Amino acid sequence: MDHVVLGKLSEILDVINQIRSLNFRNQQLAKELEAIEAEQETLLSLVRQLEARCRAEVTHYGRSLSARSAGTAAS
Repeated sequence: MDHVVLGKLSEILDVINQIRSLNFRNQQLAKELEAIEAEQETLLSLVRQLEARCRAEVTHYGRSLSARSAGTAAS
């Protein structure tokens, strides 16, 4: 084989190695993204729970105020 062919083969092998490296990095990033998405779902669930608790507290507080107002008005 002459030097031109060997040079081209070397370039091809370099590209193959770069592709493998990028593929590996892509797989790592995909796993990290999955973990982030799972965390996001957990956080969204917690936010929804907090919103529900806040709504329940506001409703309870509103009912307490209404009951007090009704009791004061009856006196």
